[in-house]
Amino acid sequence: MEPTGGHWGLVPIRGPFLTGLRELTTKYDRILIFDEVITGFRIAPGGAQQAYGVTPDMTTLAKILAGGLPGGCVAGRADLLACMDRRPGKPKMNHPGTFNANPLSAAAGITTLKRVATGEPCAAANRTATLLRRKLNDLFADRDLPWAAYGDFSLVHLLPDYRGSRPTADDFLPQPGTVDQLDGPRDPKFRSAFRQAMLLNGVDLPGTGMFLTAEHTAADVDKTVAAVAAAIDPIG
Repeated sequence: MEPTGGHWGLVPIRGPFLTGLRELTTKYDRILIFDEVITGFRIAPGGAQQAYGVTPDMTTLAKILAGGLPGGCVAGRADLLACMDRRPGKPKMNHPGTFNANPLSAAAGITTLKRVATGEPCAAANRTATLLRRKLNDLFADRDLPWAAYGDFSLVHLLPDYRGSRPTADDFLPQPGTVDQLDGPRDPKFRSAFRQAMLLNGVDLPGTGMFLTAEHTAADVDKTVAAVAAAIDPIG
């Protein structure tokens, strides 16, 4: 499972749910696997599991581990990963890979993760995303537009045709968290029109969700909010 919720937090998961899941999987001797392809090294240096204080049995990670170049890994309990060890007299699971031992990916990954390990890139991205969500929701409220912005950490989702209550805190969860209200089929014509409107206003937003990075600034936030305002005013 994605520890922030499927589709990178489109339907957000909260910490108590993960804690309860960890307790249940331990009780019934089931393996808990976190897909941290998106959340690993983004939410915190130790991923969502560090942020929530819940340790899975296994974790999957992808190209951030290689500094954005091809790469990835599976991490986990020693007893589970032992099947890949070369052990005399015991079967070994093959682990081939085109980019195994790729020195370029390894060098880029080491450089990236040294920076991530300080915690500042994650914290900066999280702060900027919080600012963006606040300013977007202020925009929607001020203009009485049926939209909402939500998400956790450095993830931001836009929810069009929103008729619920306005957010009162940064951990705002619309609908509240109802799967069929937050996740489901999207109108491709609307998404295409919205993206084109955003592009006309100088922001490339492929859909209604976005990732913030440590390189985004307050000026980027203001530009994005202005682009959203211009894009949806005729729609709203």
